[in-house]
Amino acid sequence: MTTMAGKLLDSKIVMITGAGRGIGAAAARLFAQQGASVMLVARTESELVKVRNEITASGGEAAFFYSGCDGWQQRRRSS
Repeated sequence: MTTMAGKLLDSKIVMITGAGRGIGAAAARLFAQQGASVMLVARTESELVKVRNEITASGGEAAFFYSGCDGWQQRRRSS
């Protein structure tokens, strides 16, 4: 959906967790198509790179951050 002035989400920033594949990746693509700058977050860098490249190749803006929860679980066990 676009408005007469432009895309629905122009100049908005959206953070998507689980953005490396499946519903998260699909949501990231849709938000980018509507003009949002998308911050992709997931555990696997290679999947995020692929989604980011798809978004930027079609004219969108995307950046990513990847991190597993291994460290969190180790800290939790030691508490």
